[in-house]
Amino acid sequence: MQTIGAIEMNTGLVWDGAVPYIVAAPTSLGNFDIRLFARAVLDEKGPLIADAVSPGGSGDPYAVLNDLERTILREVTMLGLPLIAWENYEYLFLMHDNPELVDSLNATGEVNEVYTHAFWNEPGYLEAYEPELRSIFYSLRDRGVSEGALAKIAYHRHKDPGPTFYTWNHLRDSDGVPLFAQTPGIHYAIETAMITSGGAEWSGKINYKTISVVNQMDQDSFPSDGDYYRERVKSMEREADFRIWLNENADHHDYFDENIYYLSKRLINFTGILYQALLDLSDWVERGVEPSISTLYSVDNSQLIMAETGVKRGGIQPSVELAVNGAVSANITSGETVNLTAGIQVPEGTGEIVSVEWDFLGNGDFVRAGFEALPGGSWSANASYTYNEEGTCFPQVRIASQRDGESGNPFARVYNLDRVRVIVGK
Repeated sequence: MQTIGAIEMNTGLVWDGAVPYIVAAPTSLGNFDIRLFARAVLDEKGPLIADAVSPGGSGDPYAVLNDLERTILREVTMLGLPLIAWENYEYLFLMHDNPELVDSLNATGEVNEVYTHAFWNEPGYLEAYEPELRSIFYSLRDRGVSEGALAKIAYHRHKDPGPTFYTWNHLRDSDGVPLFAQTPGIHYAIETAMITSGGAEWSGKINYKTISVVNQMDQDSFPSDGDYYRERVKSMEREADFRIWLNENADHHDYFDENIYYLSKRLINFTGILYQALLDLSDWVERGVEPSISTLYSVDNSQLIMAETGVKRGGIQPSVELAVNGAVSANITSGETVNLTAGIQVPEGTGEIVSVEWDFLGNGDFVRAGFEALPGGSWSANASYTYNEEGTCFPQVRIASQRDGESGNPFARVYNLDRVRVIVGK
């Protein structure tokens, strides 16, 4: 947030460029409420949703839910919560802070007494909800969750932040009028964001060349928040000085803490992307060398969907597609050997592949292996592995590119990975 304030409120006397990453919209501080709203309804369904969105899963998490649960999953998804991030449902539910639902909800705090009173007593608030959802709120109150905390997790329904926030479109009618009663005043998260950023208005009127790094699995500052700011930049006709680089398999954190649930074994460390972005920004500012184009992606129900793999995808992250016996999953018997094949591409002009690592059990233990360069900015890697123990695992391949193709250079490496599912039976 501070970075957005700096690039909008200073006029070139201090900096010539910026690399904002984990780009928060003014409403981002409300993202925790949205996640806890989801947990209040879907607490017991987290593992099933996770399995559906995991590699080799059904791809349809709605199929395991009842009508209300489907409604709530759609609601939080359209608010920008990344659907693919549900594989880390423990972190999404904030279970690392409070494993128990009641404790987690009580820890969220409240907005204010006026809103809380309206939520529980006035028409158009809780009384307008589906009967089953109302029952969940009353039940949670009976279990000891405070009225203020329960009102806060539903705040997104009762405080429309304004028409520029398209992630609220599904909570408006065809004329743009909110579907639920609205509490007066400014959205509490917007007010806090303005203070935190030194008064930034998120106008998109950037005063510097800017490379924005956004991660597709970010559960804290949703990827749609980054796209929101890109749209603001477009509205100010400043996109010529702006890039947005979207990254797969990266979340909010540029480090890994083994004590919480977003395990590094299924994510990349994206600090190398930030370092290369700074180097490219320096070339852009000082020498006029244009950086790679913005990542090509589409927006579908507030989800940022990256373009198919290819050298013209944009951004700087290499892409990799892993297959096991030619598919995304394999059912085998104990003692059987599988073939793993990886197709790799690097965005045009952004470097070469310098390492390929295999993790056959999906436990984070990677082993470096060889790979083959192909024509047209592509590479391939192959491996085989024999599984002797029954169970389900997610073998993966992790790749890294480096701008100058220097395999011995550990700096500014740009990582990505891909995973498949192997089910080993008797």
